[in-house]
Amino acid sequence: MDCPSNAVNGQTIHGVPLPNELWTHAIGYLSSKQDLARICLVSSLFNAIAIPFLYHTVDIRITKKEEWIKQQRFLINLSSPRFSDLVTRFDASISCIYRRRHGRPHLCDANDKDLGRAIKAFKNLKTLRFRCDLCQASGRHLYLLNDLPTRTLKEFGFSCNCTNARNTDNSIFGSNSLPTAPHMQTVTSLSLHCSDSWLIGANGTIHNVLQRNDALPLLKLWCYEEDHLLGSVGFPDEFLISRPITRFYYKGELWTFEERIKYCAKLDCLLIDHRGTEFIMLVIRHPGAFANLKHLGVLCLPSCNEDSVLEELGPLTNLKLLNTIEIERTIVDEGSLAYIMGPHDVFNPSQSLLQRLKEEHHSLCRLNVVNVFHTYAYLQGSTLWEWRPDGTWAGRAIPDLSRWEVLNGGLDSV
Repeated sequence: MDCPSNAVNGQTIHGVPLPNELWTHAIGYLSSKQDLARICLVSSLFNAIAIPFLYHTVDIRITKKEEWIKQQRFLINLSSPRFSDLVTRFDASISCIYRRRHGRPHLCDANDKDLGRAIKAFKNLKTLRFRCDLCQASGRHLYLLNDLPTRTLKEFGFSCNCTNARNTDNSIFGSNSLPTAPHMQTVTSLSLHCSDSWLIGANGTIHNVLQRNDALPLLKLWCYEEDHLLGSVGFPDEFLISRPITRFYYKGELWTFEERIKYCAKLDCLLIDHRGTEFIMLVIRHPGAFANLKHLGVLCLPSCNEDSVLEELGPLTNLKLLNTIEIERTIVDEGSLAYIMGPHDVFNPSQSLLQRLKEEHHSLCRLNVVNVFHTYAYLQGSTLWEWRPDGTWAGRAIPDLSRWEVLNGGLDSV
């Protein structure tokens, strides 16, 4: 942000004094960390105003040794009460910096301690998202169990690949588990991809954990992934029954899901990460189980033919409250070795198709179409179609959203 030297002078602009509240309001519109950092250098007043905005959200990505060295001093500063009390959102993604250098020592344990020292200082944290891809070891991140001082945490996401069902010494957990940690009592949105020991402790079961009233009592949104390498507590039917969960993402086998489908009756948003159209067949077999659904995804259609699309989505007419459908189409690009297997056509619904969908699904007012281009990496293009008051559909490109972001209302805020 560039300010003319004659425009800003202390608390005045062109010689006219302005109240601090107005400066705070203006600076609050800045989203760039670089701009906020420059504002801090203008004056002591601007520094005091901009610092809370600068440290409100902290985002750390570490994949290289140089990045970790750079972040070490920053993490030390974050541990200071001057800054730690300002942090309400912390998003960290860390990787082993020596993984591919055989025979050289690594610092994963020390790096995790540095990160934990900072996280344990955040008293006002509301959102914590932590993705770990450190080398495999047991005993890391234990500060997440009982050392966090925050009692305002609402969103908690934890993905850990350094501990799994094969290398975890369960005795290190004792009787502690994530659902019963003091800071988890206020959590309403949860995403976990980690060893099941984090859920049940050393000797417990998920049933025993849920018997405690302090185990995630306010949970409403949950991303659940089955992973046999990490261990599995099975389909979380007890969670769905005993907690006020209304928005749920499930990544696992559909036959397991169908056996416990009756526990989904109170859901208003359901995301299934599964290829093919098997889920639509579940709706045909169990229409009553989804009567309260307003948001459904992610449906993978085998064809872009509009008549075929209407036929595939036809059974969803039984869901009278459904207003949002998410469709995903995987495109095999020429750059992929699987090009000869197809498909190659992008799904781009016409106004005619959208109007016909609206006629059949009266509550439908939003269609999110994601075309995934399968080259050597996955590149996505998302278009959100929305029903307008004038009786037409309007489409616009939106950023790629994770399943958890969608559960947290990402389509409402893009």
